[in-house]
Amino acid sequence: MDAATNTPSFAQRHKAPLLLLTLLPVLANAIALSGLFNNDPTLQFIGLAQHMRPGLISGPMSWVDPSVAYITQPVGHLAASDWLHGIIPWWNPYAGVGMPLAAEMQASAFFLPFVLLLHFNTGWLLLRVLLQMGCGVFSYILFAELGLSRTAAFLGAALYTLTPIFFLSPHAAITPLPFLPLLLLGIEESARASMQGKPMGWSLVPLSVAYSFYAGFPEVAYLDGLLAGFWTFWRLAIMPAQARLHFIGKLSLGVGIGISLCAPLLVPFLGYLQIASVGAHGVLFQTIHLDPADVPLQILPFLYGKLGSVTPAPLASIFGAGYVRVPGWAGLPVLALALVALWRHGKLPSLRLVLLLWIFLWEARYLGVTPVTWLLNTIPGLGTTDSTRFSGPAVNFAIYALAALGLDDFMRLPVISRARLSAVLFTLLAFVTAAVFPVLGLIRAWYRLRPHDMAVSFGATAFALAILVILCLELRRPQHRHRLAALLLTGPLLTFMIPQLAGVRGGHIDQAPIEYLKNHIGTNRIMSLGPFSLNFPNRYRIATINYSALPIPVLWTNYITANLFPLADVVNYSGSQPGQRDALRERLPAYEAIGVRYVVTTPGDNFFWANQFQPVYTAPRNSTQNLFPGGPSLAGLVTTTFPFSAIGAMSVVAGTYFGTARGPVVATLCAAGNCVTATADAGTAADNAPLIFTFPTPLNIPPRAKITYRFSHPSGTPLAIWYAPAPIHRVKPVISLIEASNGPAPMLVFRDATASIFELPQAAPYAQTADANCAVTIISRQNIQTSCPTASVLTRRELFYPGWTATANNTPIALSQAGLFQSVAVPAGNASIKFSYAPPHIRLACAIAILALLLWLACARATRRQT
Repeated sequence: MDAATNTPSFAQRHKAPLLLLTLLPVLANAIALSGLFNNDPTLQFIGLAQHMRPGLISGPMSWVDPSVAYITQPVGHLAASDWLHGIIPWWNPYAGVGMPLAAEMQASAFFLPFVLLLHFNTGWLLLRVLLQMGCGVFSYILFAELGLSRTAAFLGAALYTLTPIFFLSPHAAITPLPFLPLLLLGIEESARASMQGKPMGWSLVPLSVAYSFYAGFPEVAYLDGLLAGFWTFWRLAIMPAQARLHFIGKLSLGVGIGISLCAPLLVPFLGYLQIASVGAHGVLFQTIHLDPADVPLQILPFLYGKLGSVTPAPLASIFGAGYVRVPGWAGLPVLALALVALWRHGKLPSLRLVLLLWIFLWEARYLGVTPVTWLLNTIPGLGTTDSTRFSGPAVNFAIYALAALGLDDFMRLPVISRARLSAVLFTLLAFVTAAVFPVLGLIRAWYRLRPHDMAVSFGATAFALAILVILCLELRRPQHRHRLAALLLTGPLLTFMIPQLAGVRGGHIDQAPIEYLKNHIGTNRIMSLGPFSLNFPNRYRIATINYSALPIPVLWTNYITANLFPLADVVNYSGSQPGQRDALRERLPAYEAIGVRYVVTTPGDNFFWANQFQPVYTAPRNSTQNLFPGGPSLAGLVTTTFPFSAIGAMSVVAGTYFGTARGPVVATLCAAGNCVTATADAGTAADNAPLIFTFPTPLNIPPRAKITYRFSHPSGTPLAIWYAPAPIHRVKPVISLIEASNGPAPMLVFRDATASIFELPQAAPYAQTADANCAVTIISRQNIQTSCPTASVLTRRELFYPGWTATANNTPIALSQAGLFQSVAVPAGNASIKFSYAPPHIRLACAIAILALLLWLACARATRRQT
């Protein structure tokens, strides 16, 4: 080990590589940062985007897993906004019927100060750049501590800076990555201090442990911790016996303080797991392994064309998961250099074997080797994590460390022999053959269906082989030792940069439906059957029963499957799952009972009337007539028959002149001397789509009664009414009549080019009392005022969950469970009922964290006095 890493001259001696590693993430993300493309992932998935233009190439821009769009950005923005408003983001009232925010972890709510970047639309990108900087700098210092040359340390650190998960899953899964090398560095410093008989030396351990957990993705943090455990056993095995007890003591103290510092988030997280649904984390992940089609991507990431390519439909059953399940990759040149390190006897030979063992165990786990799977599942907690996916960063780090050792050998040792180089190439060829041969049929079928993917694959493979040839020549006849590192980085850097050319250009989110909901929703909730689904409304503080979360309160998931939709995906409850639309129509009272007031659909979706929709004239439209503001009405007679006796609504296809039409449009329908009238807003109409008029009362149609219609436009700007051929050489407006429903019907209240919004007639209020004579005023979700003639019970439609408390006129009162929701007893007269949430045992958890911090500071102060 190199004690010089603690001297003031370290930064000066290593200034150039550290500066390059700081700039490398900026270069890697230069296309995304340039402003030439719209980097907001929300734009591509929210369903409300307008005027987007495609990128220069197809495919995903800077991610494969879209969770960055519908979890990281919207929920992270909510957490950041809470902090900026002085609110600890314990609870998310805008997802489901309320659920924990910080304890759900995926929003990185306690990852301060970095989570504040998510307040911005491109915060995820800025966060990725900073995390990559941390990965590079911390890895370089670690490799320098191990005694590697500056060039070798730079290569290993730069490779980790560009590790594939930053492209595959740039959501919360990337947040713990910088703290793996920082933790390993803390282990190394603890070991050096133990062998030199010095106090402390372990300060980086609690810092890295705590930040790994607060970063917000415990699976990656836990798997990184396992690699740190391997590293610790290696360091313990090779150090002098007299230093081992000191080393164990230092690490135990450092890890203990680190875990204690996590208590304010760890305690709520563990408590949440006790009463939550964890999806596939219960059993499935104990045995899941990579599909054969995924295996070769670890060596040849472009085997199926561009990264993240959509699987051809005929092959979806073979490669349905696509790149999402791939843990990572190391290209041919990097893997060859890592193999060189295993075939030579350079620095730290025992560490090379430990890293090889780590890689071997996980590759066996990826392949589903039963004994290895059983062995790893005996490690507490590992069987319930998605380890085959999120172990990738730790496995890649081990490969990069070997590659750095291989380059260090190249710079320090004699030229590698021809026999050993041949062994390296033969091993590499064996790996490629073993990975590719089982899926040759899939590859051939893919290339037949997608010839352009074959061209991309061949081009990328040829590029990798060219670098591999140069590497082999340089290993045998060194001429450009320092340039070799730059050449080896070319492939990973281009792999990271080129997909950014797929970013959309221009485009913006249509704010009109969002503003409508913000102005009308109050404390009720929405549900989406298309646009503005999952967690997107969270960003705008609009409550929605849709969500994507894990874990999820089991009380809520049980309600979904029992009352809303038995076949629901309770991890990603988007509303677009097959069967959801029918379930909503059939079980509408259950949705209204949880406060759903609005349903958001696509622009031309006449969802609630789909079964009662009767077109009057079915011929294709072929002409228009203008409806001028204040001008003549368009009137006529309906000459066709239809199968129902009462009409609740009608529609006419209207042209808005690319959305420029404005003003009220009035429809009147008459039969047997009775008329009904309804008004629609041309400003919210979709262009060349049905404009729906919902009548306040149904129009009863006696047998053989004549039906007349009239459309008028009192004010605004012109509107076009589409006409279609009708019998007897006439043209008629493209009208549809909608049968009256039993009871109050949902009403179309908003429509534009991106969304339609229906209002449900009987949505339950957020809070109400059992006594109908009580007056209830909802000031906010946490502040409700009541005025009751006698004592009553107030039901608050927020999820019942441990940690909620209530006061009445500043006096604590009992909070009880009322099915899915909360209830409290309210006194007679005026009362101010206030609700607050804090996780159970949080005061004790904070006290533990404060004591741990004080202990850390006391140890540091005592050491300073001694020295």
